[in-house]
Amino acid sequence: MRIAIFSDHFHPELGGIQDAVDCLARGLAARGHEIDIYVPRYSPKEYRRAGAPLREPDLGPSISIHRQASIPYRSSSLQTRVILPSYTPISLMKHRRPDIIHSHTVFGLGLAALAAARFWGVPLVATYHMAMAVNATYVPANLLKNFTAYVRWYLNQCDFVSAPAGFVFEELGSNLRPRHQVISNSIDLDLFSAPGPGPSAAAHKHPTLIYAGKFAQEKRVDLLVAGLQKVRETIPEATLSLAGHGDQQGKLNELAQALNIKDSVHFTGTLDKKQLAHAYQASDIFVSMSDSEVQSVSQMQAMACGLPVVCAMRKDGTDSASPADQGIIPVAPNAVDDFANAIKRLVAKPQMRSEMSKLAASAMQPYSIASISAQWELQYAEVAERA
Repeated sequence: MRIAIFSDHFHPELGGIQDAVDCLARGLAARGHEIDIYVPRYSPKEYRRAGAPLREPDLGPSISIHRQASIPYRSSSLQTRVILPSYTPISLMKHRRPDIIHSHTVFGLGLAALAAARFWGVPLVATYHMAMAVNATYVPANLLKNFTAYVRWYLNQCDFVSAPAGFVFEELGSNLRPRHQVISNSIDLDLFSAPGPGPSAAAHKHPTLIYAGKFAQEKRVDLLVAGLQKVRETIPEATLSLAGHGDQQGKLNELAQALNIKDSVHFTGTLDKKQLAHAYQASDIFVSMSDSEVQSVSQMQAMACGLPVVCAMRKDGTDSASPADQGIIPVAPNAVDDFANAIKRLVAKPQMRSEMSKLAASAMQPYSIASISAQWELQYAEVAERA
């Protein structure tokens, strides 16, 4: 089967969608499919911001990447591109006609995916990755209703729709007509895995908290910095590693300085996947205070490396499994004191951390690239049969 994947976000831009597309393409190729990925063309500046070499990632001989003309757009990642309308994807498909098209965006290349599906008469499936809480951060309140209506209109043009979590469909409402279901993102368990036996968090001389991802407004990384100050009141040697980049980095630096903990907050820059796996394996606890996540790929990667998690949970309580069974301690959004107390408890109780570490790694086993790509293979076959 030839599968065309469209996304407005891809390497070298930082984000979970980019990782999800990468893993899905590699998983499908490993199952014998031919993959064409249609994504923006980035400038050398955006590669440098991510610390990435100015070349295409090597995803294997069965995967072709087709870069589309784009212009820069100011975003939290400082890397986002806006696709220019073009007939190019349709033209390229003349000799690479797909059996199915999979869109990971509703704008830009999402519209190009829709046009290509209509032109070539092939099924269109879509994955919607965003929570309305994220959209509300960037879309003016008076336009948010229209924005949601547009998203719903786009998804209703598709033959099948997925999302990484069920609450996404609840937010979209009952007017979503295509067959739809939850399909998780995948993670590379060959790369992100727990290290061998080592000292517990309490035994570490400098307990290390780690966050990885964008430094964006909705990620609330500022609460992690504020929380570290409270943790250090009891555990003065605790540190926080922040891996990534974003438009909030200057403010985070200023906050750490104002709280007199600048030397304990380490900005590592954006790490490649191998470096990130090593950083997780050398840390003690993954932390996040974002309550706008649909499914945090970076958190999943950290859990696969055996890190227990302290994180803000969504207010609607839509997680299907008990967080305690997954090695997660949930705290209320914005609850910095609760966050700090959870960290202190984990550091003080090595046995608890050890048990949570095993639970976290075990909970991620169903999300391997092979498992999720097999689910998609079945979905593609079913959609193609219905078309």
